[in-house]
Amino acid sequence: MRCVVLSALKPAEEGDGIVVRLLNPTDRMHAAVVRVGFAVRSAHAVRLDEEAAPDTVSLDRGVVRFDVPPRAVRSVLLT
Repeated sequence: MRCVVLSALKPAEEGDGIVVRLLNPTDRMHAAVVRVGFAVRSAHAVRLDEEAAPDTVSLDRGVVRFDVPPRAVRSVLLT
């Protein structure tokens, strides 16, 4: 069962990046896996205002991974 929902995919407010926002509507932590079909140099956690966030994000060959806490939204800036 898929427990994490794509809530937004939008151009970054500044620069050439793309922001991916995922929502976890459940009561459990879930690991998100986003497979990107285009070249991505970096992936960084950001807050809703697109400022840097301390959350861990990994990028390996077009696959972005990060945790989404219960009842939370997590955003990642792809460049």
